[in-house]
Amino acid sequence: MKMKKIVATGSALALTAAVAVGGTLAYLQDASGDVVNTFTWDAKNAIQLTLDEHKYLPESNTLDMEADPVQANSNYSIIPGATAPKDPTLHLDTETASYLYVVIDNKLGEDVVAITGLGQNWNRVESATLPAGVAGTLYYYTGTVTNGDYPVFTGVEYADDLEYDEETSVTGTITVKGFAVQASAGGDAVAAWNATFGAPQP
Repeated sequence: MKMKKIVATGSALALTAAVAVGGTLAYLQDASGDVVNTFTWDAKNAIQLTLDEHKYLPESNTLDMEADPVQANSNYSIIPGATAPKDPTLHLDTETASYLYVVIDNKLGEDVVAITGLGQNWNRVESATLPAGVAGTLYYYTGTVTNGDYPVFTGVEYADDLEYDEETSVTGTITVKGFAVQASAGGDAVAAWNATFGAPQP
């Protein structure tokens, strides 16, 4: 019984000593000032894409290079075997590396009106998912691009074996629509398209 009391007292003293020693420790310490990083949107990073072409002059079968570009030409006449100039051009305004695309919807069909002078940097995508309300054939521009003007094609050619009579009406449209997305959206142009404009809709 006496031994138990001695042990208990010794334990209590040891605990007290540990607390006392711990309370006297003083560590060297300091704190730095703040480094504040502020992030703001820079307008030069925005992607702005426009599309236009020069006005067609049917009397001379030329384009009016002096007038302001237009978004539509409705005065083309189909003449078998003839050609006509047409210069839809995409204008990209951004300093962000981007992939560029165009969708061409030829309602008349290549057997009636063939597109000529397609830029060599435009690559056809044989199978592509298009956004809702958009129809046609998708092309992507080789590599990444920034600020610049990017012509799509230079003209059209009418088939020379067309037949027309009063009961036949050959009328249709060629619609061109452009798209652009920052290059980080995918490892290449097709992957970036599939991840953005071509992504399945919910």
